[in-house]
Amino acid sequence: MNTIAERLAFIMRERGLKQEALAEKSETSQVTISNILSGKTKQPRNLFQLATALNVDVHWLQTGEGDYNSYPDVDVIEKDKDYSDEYVSIDLYDVKLSAGNGAAVIEWIPRKSEEPLLFQRAWFKSKRLCQADCKAMYVRGHSMYPVLQDWDTVIVDTSDTDIIDGEIYALAYKNNLYIKQVVRTGDSVELISFNTEYAPVIIKEDDLPYLQVIGRKVWRGG
Repeated sequence: MNTIAERLAFIMRERGLKQEALAEKSETSQVTISNILSGKTKQPRNLFQLATALNVDVHWLQTGEGDYNSYPDVDVIEKDKDYSDEYVSIDLYDVKLSAGNGAAVIEWIPRKSEEPLLFQRAWFKSKRLCQADCKAMYVRGHSMYPVLQDWDTVIVDTSDTDIIDGEIYALAYKNNLYIKQVVRTGDSVELISFNTEYAPVIIKEDDLPYLQVIGRKVWRGG
């Protein structure tokens, strides 16, 4: 189950709930639930309400990580309660690359009308990540299929820019943005696509000053 839509459909079957019943129980609309199930809404804003109504872990519903049955009893969750002590948000960004001499300038512009991703504070601690260094963005294209698919969401750690062979990084190179597996080969660097229809981008020693590592991928979600 790689997407929120698949996980929601699964847990609705487990709980024996139709769209109408879930809409009433979660105080949302059937249209909202239908849009999530069809994949039209990829980052729904009503995850807390849906998770509460279904009695599942909101982090599992959002990411697929952990045990969906680990969510606390429904009476613990209160409407309009501030959960900032338990969860932190990562904003989705439109990443703009400004042309210039030498290194590119990365401008992080929040995506309009997009809800932030919610993560348990314990997740950052377990991954040894700092929330402020984590940026979320969409993957576009099919060059990294099947590891990353078109419209997947990824989080990159912008503090982690030292290349480790075989890891996936967001990169800027000659006014283009990439997300690729990176391997060093002697004095050059290869940006590798998992889809074999796409040839590696080979960056030779003379062009390495034009390569900028934005950050290492630390999470993906469908």
